[in-house]
Amino acid sequence: MRKSSLTLVLAVLVAGVGVLAQSHSNMTEKKASDEIRLSSDLLVGTHLLKAGHYQVACNRETIKFSRIEVGPGIFTTMTKVLEVPCQGTDLGTARPRTELAMVPNKEGVKVLEKLILRGSSIEHVFHD
Repeated sequence: MRKSSLTLVLAVLVAGVGVLAQSHSNMTEKKASDEIRLSSDLLVGTHLLKAGHYQVACNRETIKFSRIEVGPGIFTTMTKVLEVPCQGTDLGTARPRTELAMVPNKEGVKVLEKLILRGSSIEHVFHD
């Protein structure tokens, strides 16, 4: 009985470390945003972002993807198309540019795995 209790405690601790590795302190994270251009469609979780111009903004709680469309003259519209929870690890230092890590799925569509916004130290991770 004692051995199984020790095994259970150890399993809970190992699982807890895995959860902590995917989180960060939202209190110390800085808000960040940048604009990106997608040359092809991109899956973020289960949502498909069509190729185009987007603003990506993290407010420490969520990451918001907004499509930017420029009309005639100086008319510009921004439409929120996706909002997902902010999850990831703190890398310790802010990045000088926005970085996206993408891999193709079985159908050949790129899938966003990781995102680091310019000026942020958080490596955001995305799951299905």
